Amino acid sequence: MGSSSQGSAAVAAARVDLCALDFVPVFAKEMIAGGVAGAFSKTAIAPLERVKILLQVRAVLVPWYG
Repeated sequence: MGSSSQGSAAVAAARVDLCALDFVPVFAKEMIAGGVAGAFSKTAIAPLERVKILLQVRAVLVPWYG
């Protein structure tokens, strides 16, 4: 009896929950992660870049400002 319970425990331990991402190659996962990081960084920095450009243009248009 002890061996059959150990055998069923081994079978249960061998079962692994598979996810859809388990079938995707590593390079594809890295490309997706890089794309998401790039999109996030562009989205986060865009307002700051706009303010920078506005300040640069204002300094040209109004010489005593900056």
